[in-house]
Amino acid sequence: HIEGIDDDHDDTASTEQPQQPRRLVAMDPILEALAGIPTLSKIALQLQLDSSKVTRLTDKTIQSLCEVPSRKYLMLHSCNLDDEHCNAISKALQDNKNTSMYSLSLAENEDISANGWCALATMLEKNYSLEYLHTDASERSYHSLPTSFPSIHCRAKMDHYLKLNRAGRGKLLLADHNNDDGGDGEENDTHKGWIELLIKDKEE
Repeated sequence: HIEGIDDDHDDTASTEQPQQPRRLVAMDPILEALAGIPTLSKIALQLQLDSSKVTRLTDKTIQSLCEVPSRKYLMLHSCNLDDEHCNAISKALQDNKNTSMYSLSLAENEDISANGWCALATMLEKNYSLEYLHTDASERSYHSLPTSFPSIHCRAKMDHYLKLNRAGRGKLLLADHNNDDGGDGEENDTHKGWIELLIKDKEE
């Protein structure tokens, strides 16, 4: 910055130009293009986005990353995700016909509140494919986290449905849906195993 004095003008005048508002960068086109590649079964992003320089990712962009049927693994770390993003993810993953994702990781997103985590826990009631959902609190003590993490009740609900999915909940329920005439011996064995699992889970 340089200021000059002109004898022919008011000496209080300045050559300083008005600052133009900073233009924020949008990452959505790049991520939507990435989401549209059907052969990508795994996407791992740790963007560490600066909200003062980058626009908020749209709900549509986040949803598009989840909606590809062949996508198995999605990691979205430090992407400035918030509760509305969680709602978008929940809508994308609650339809079992359009997803086969088994692992979702949303660590280091400080704007996700209890409402966002609860939306994901509710989604798991209907989702049969997701087996792992990683949050900031997954491997650390709740008492050591000053920022976003699911409540103990919410995390317990998540773990309950994730455990059922790992045990084959989807296979059982879809088999029941497709078998209107009753099951055979193998199906009865499956039901017996499920009953034992539910009893064990309740006792724990």
